[in-house]
Amino acid sequence: MRLKYRSHGQSKDDHPFYVKADWNHPVQPSVALESYLVEDKLQLAEIKITTAKQNLSSKERKTLKELKQNADIIITVVMNKLDKMRWGQIEVNVQQNYRPLVGPIVML
Repeated sequence: MRLKYRSHGQSKDDHPFYVKADWNHPVQPSVALESYLVEDKLQLAEIKITTAKQNLSSKERKTLKELKQNADIIITVVMNKLDKMRWGQIEVNVQQNYRPLVGPIVML
């Protein structure tokens, strides 16, 4: 964000041989930007990280593990793009899987 602030209004395409450096931008003289970054870091530090909820039963996990270990089996799934999009939309619409946001995630 500091780089974006510093180079705002300048258009520059990455060079084809661009390699990301380990260099960090010095603190900018923007109180608003620095305040936002500090507040953002504090809010991120407060997030409790939980382990992912299993979406397979123990029997399904065991079966999947056995299939993975079987070198004689190759599992390939080929699906039409439209069908995949329809399936994904159905999954998103299931309220037990996802909840619509009531407001923006980031408060400015």
